[in-house]
Amino acid sequence: MRDSGNQGLPVKIWVPSEQQIKAALELIQPAPKVRALCRIAIIQALERIEWAKLWVYAPGAVKRKLNNYAKKLRAIDDSEIRHYLTKSVVDEVTRLRKWFAQTADKLEVRHGSKQKSKAKRIAVEFAYAILASFRKTPSLTYRGIWHKLALILYGGKAADLFDYMRESYRLRKF
Repeated sequence: MRDSGNQGLPVKIWVPSEQQIKAALELIQPAPKVRALCRIAIIQALERIEWAKLWVYAPGAVKRKLNNYAKKLRAIDDSEIRHYLTKSVVDEVTRLRKWFAQTADKLEVRHGSKQKSKAKRIAVEFAYAILASFRKTPSLTYRGIWHKLALILYGGKAADLFDYMRESYRLRKF
């Protein structure tokens, strides 16, 4: 990402890596008539993966935040201020409190294990979809074409993506 050049706004513009695009195209080797479509699919994949890398929230932190919102809304319900509010506002506060509490209860927090990376999962899924669309359906092999393309899309040569591939492959079999 690089600065947008506008001094007033702290905005970053994401630009896809030409090296990643070129490496992916060399690996896939699409037919000349669909090369432009393949390039667009690669750019879309890189963009989705970049967004997934930016928006990382641990489920435990989200659950705590939602419970904290519910607790603050419960304080409004329990305080004297509710007597000065209209019935519709009190109903809305109650509805929101229940929604925050229910949403927090639905969140699954895995204790004692490493958090799954959404960006890695997206890289694996896009690599599979691109290969299935522009080449042939890939097989599950370590350091195979699917694994290599997922590594290129994710942008890390040392990334451990095979577990994500195995999970994706198991889900596709059924």
